Amino acid sequence: MLTRSSLADLKATLKSLQEKQKELSHDGCSMPARSRTCAGKLTGDEDECRRESLIFSTQIEEIESVLRNYILVYPATSANHVGIGTIVTFQRYDSISQEPIGREETYEIGCYRTTDLRGNLPKISYDAPLAAAMRGLEVGDTTADITIKGKKFYLDVLKIELTGKPGRDDEPTLPLPEPSKT
Repeated sequence: MLTRSSLADLKATLKSLQEKQKELSHDGCSMPARSRTCAGKLTGDEDECRRESLIFSTQIEEIESVLRNYILVYPATSANHVGIGTIVTFQRYDSISQEPIGREETYEIGCYRTTDLRGNLPKISYDAPLAAAMRGLEVGDTTADITIKGKKFYLDVLKIELTGKPGRDDEPTLPLPEPSKT
């Protein structure tokens, strides 16, 4: 699932990867431009260059597959439920002691391949375990128990806001699929 914005970002990423892939091509051999000398002699580790080329090829194939199969969704137009285009604040609680774990946390819920935990406002994909557990919840709702990296906890949704990039009123938000039970 992609919004118009994430679709444009993904297409730009694909174009950039394709350009890098072209730079790796040299006389039928995968050698990056940085490994060539002016005289046309090759230097550097050819195996490393082939690995790099394989990484680009794999990323290109994955993005092309997403672009062939995506569903266009529109960011939330209201802050009533957790979903794509919302900023959610929550508190984690230990499932056994029911004591709070750390401070309140706030994340922006984005589309496919949206993960940026370093920014001022961390962003996670709608299908990340935390986002999937909260999808569709309202302020005051509590998730079922979640286990991530061996730690079992639950979440209380404290606040939901829009990202400031709401969808168009004439294009309703499509419902997200239920999280898988696997």
